[in-house]
Amino acid sequence: MSLKGGLPQFYLPQISLNWETLQTIFPYAFIAGLVGLTEASLTLRVIDEMTDTKGDTDKEIVAQGLGNLANGFFGGMGGDAMIGQSIINIKSGGRTRISALVAPLGLLTFILFGSSIIGVIPLAVLVGVMFMVVIGTFKWESLKYSGKIPRADIIVMIAVTLITILTDLATAVFIGVILSALVFAWEKGTEAAAKEINNADGSKTYKLNGSVFFGSVLNFQDLFTPNDDPDHVIFDFEKAKVMDYSGVEAISAMVDKYESLGKKVTLKHVGSYSTHLFKKAKNITSIHKDIIEKRKS
Repeated sequence: MSLKGGLPQFYLPQISLNWETLQTIFPYAFIAGLVGLTEASLTLRVIDEMTDTKGDTDKEIVAQGLGNLANGFFGGMGGDAMIGQSIINIKSGGRTRISALVAPLGLLTFILFGSSIIGVIPLAVLVGVMFMVVIGTFKWESLKYSGKIPRADIIVMIAVTLITILTDLATAVFIGVILSALVFAWEKGTEAAAKEINNADGSKTYKLNGSVFFGSVLNFQDLFTPNDDPDHVIFDFEKAKVMDYSGVEAISAMVDKYESLGKKVTLKHVGSYSTHLFKKAKNITSIHKDIIEKRKS
């Protein structure tokens, strides 16, 4: 098979503009767009680290989108920032916008005047070039992370790498975000703690520490002993924060348990965000403003 060089021709895609067409192309367009945005952001971050500069992510993404939009009218394929080529460009001394034009102009020259030469290049040579790009762009120091960063982070890194190889970058990023969120929720959930203080007036204070949310509600409930506590109990939130409605529900359930035993509960040092959650959930919880101690100005 021989390659034929030449300038692209402008044309309008001959497709039907209807709901069925949108259903067909949208999943692929969404995945391609997500991969492009992800790789553009990652490439910009890597280049910023290498050059000690600060790029504009919004400008990069808008430019990439406009370029792909125009590219479609000339029969081209969608593209994004190329992290391998960008790193080679930086390592070769490229620093200005002119360096970013050299590669496409060189490629255009090859297509226009050297298409016959490109056609005879063995595929094995191209594979070797790609391997050299991989070797040059891989962050080899990441192999030293073992034992120095949390095991969960290493598992997420390995999972994202394998999923990228087996599927695509968009799927890997999506699953990686979910795994990271679950790890974060698990770690934050185990941090919930309370220090018990018996006050001189006979009441008891629980000085809470950590975040109260869906990941910590089970540990939160184990912090209290309603049957053994005195008639007045204080929940001190000075070093704790209620993050979501699962946390509000857990606190409400604990307040209900104390009140069912005829005991009084006071919420102390409740932050503005937590107070806002309590107010919005007033119709579904038993926490009312009378048990929330107002902050002293």
